[in-house]
Amino acid sequence: MREASGPVPHETGELKPLSWYRDLHESKGRRSSGFFLIEGERAVGFIRDNRPELLREVLESENCPFPTPRTTTHRSLTRSQLKSIALTKQPSGPLGVIAIPGESYSSTLSTAPGHLIVVLEDIQDPGNVGSLLRTAAALGFSGAILSDKCADPFSPKAAQASAGSVVSLWIRRSPDYLEMIRDLKGRGFKCVGTAVGGTCIFPAQAQESVLLVLGNEGNGLTDRMRAVCDDFYGIPLDSHKAESLNVAAAGAISMFAALQRNT
Repeated sequence: MREASGPVPHETGELKPLSWYRDLHESKGRRSSGFFLIEGERAVGFIRDNRPELLREVLESENCPFPTPRTTTHRSLTRSQLKSIALTKQPSGPLGVIAIPGESYSSTLSTAPGHLIVVLEDIQDPGNVGSLLRTAAALGFSGAILSDKCADPFSPKAAQASAGSVVSLWIRRSPDYLEMIRDLKGRGFKCVGTAVGGTCIFPAQAQESVLLVLGNEGNGLTDRMRAVCDDFYGIPLDSHKAESLNVAAAGAISMFAALQRNT
């Protein structure tokens, strides 16, 4: 079930100042407006093709037409104007103004949570957050629960790292993430944390609804989270060759293992 989308960025015929778009680079601007930016033909095109109702405006440099639905506002800018609001120093392709799906910053769970949900606890790097959400979407996870100390999934770096897949999942980023996990456990979900020394083997389990938890890049899972987990999954590593894996790589392996359990 798709979440409700936000307001329109401006009424027909009314142009926002460029500063309005620059404000979307910051959390305060995104939260107050209900929009985020994403850049490039592939990312904007992905949202256009899969969640067209969220693509509210496309900004592009002059003489660079980008096909969009009739419901999407088009705005042509000079190269310097586009560069002044772009997410990268040398923007390539259009900028999309995307409505943040409703409830993304709330503790109200989706009415259709699905059976595979990834939980990100205190992951700091927005690139890691975006990569993990992209992997989760690609592997068929339905949603993602993020602690409020996680990087904002709609920040420029996270949104770009997701390549637009940030809108393919229902997302909840909230300080009440542990309560949401307990709620889902009450509905039959099993909570599996990723940790060194974990012994859980996903393919050997019966088909269950699973919450897969990934922790902070340096510290792993908090004690509070570990207390909520029912089991722990560990990736066998050759410690003589590598001490650990980046959380994005560990997450991809763990999510694939959880997916195999459902096949």
